[in-house]
Amino acid sequence: MQEPEAVLMATQDYRDESDPMARFLEESCVVTGDAEDSLRARDLVNGFNFWMHSRGDSPWKDRTVSLQIKAKSRVWRSAKTG
Repeated sequence: MQEPEAVLMATQDYRDESDPMARFLEESCVVTGDAEDSLRARDLVNGFNFWMHSRGDSPWKDRTVSLQIKAKSRVWRSAKTG
């Protein structure tokens, strides 16, 4: 039995909202996996918190952002760039 499209969309919306770091990476970053395409951690932290503020959300502490980026760097893949 296949899930209704509305359920699939609602599930994806929930996942997007519950993982702001993944959403930031998808919406605001070009992730290539190439070592030459890099930013300083400080720039990513600032970019993430600017993005959070622009959405009306509270910024995260710098350490929290850094730890989340580190965790995502091991497993996250962009839907756009793979």
